[in-house]
Amino acid sequence: MLVAVLKNRLLQLTNRSFREEDFGATSLIDLLARYKDLVTVDLTSRPVMIEWLGAPAIVGASPLVGRVRADLWRATLDFSSGAAYVWDADAQLARPVQHDPAHRPALGIPTVDAATLASWRDAFVREHGQALDDPCDRDRLQTWAAHSLGSQGLPRALRALWNDHLKREVVARLTSWFTAAGYPMPELVLK
Repeated sequence: MLVAVLKNRLLQLTNRSFREEDFGATSLIDLLARYKDLVTVDLTSRPVMIEWLGAPAIVGASPLVGRVRADLWRATLDFSSGAAYVWDADAQLARPVQHDPAHRPALGIPTVDAATLASWRDAFVREHGQALDDPCDRDRLQTWAAHSLGSQGLPRALRALWNDHLKREVVARLTSWFTAAGYPMPELVLK
C-alpha cells in the first residue's frame, strides 16, 4: 500500500483527526518504523510502499481466524435477555429454548453470567493494563472493565486484543461443553 493511501484511510477512520504528532512522530513513516512487527516500510521504492505483516502473536494464544458462529456466540454471551439456549442436534444449531413437543429434549448451552464476563474482563485488564504508556488509556481501560462497557469503550490499541480474548474464552467454553455433553464438535469459528 502507498503511504498516501494509508494516510487517507487513517484520516477517514478518524474523521480527519489523525495526526502523527499525537504519537510523538514527525511523519507517518516515522510512526510506522516503530511497528516493525506489524508493517514493513520499503524506502527503496518510489513512492514509498508499506506492507502489512499482520497482528503480532499473543503469547499463549492460539490464532482463531474468523468469527464464532452467530448462534453459538449469542447462546454463550446473551445473559442479559434471560433466554436459555439449547443445542438442537438435529438442526446443528443453538436456539432459544422452546416448549415445543415436536422437538426432542436438548442439553442447555452454558450461557455466561455477568460475574464470568467480569472475570474475563479483569483477566484482560491484568494482562494488558501495564503495557499502556498513557495514563488516560489506563484509566479508560479501568472504566471499561468497571462499567462493563462495549469494546468501543476501550483504548483503540486494545480493541482487537479484547475481541480476540473474548473469542478465545467463548471457544474454550463451547469446546469444553461440547466435549462434556458428548455431542460431535461442530465448526465453532467460521472462516
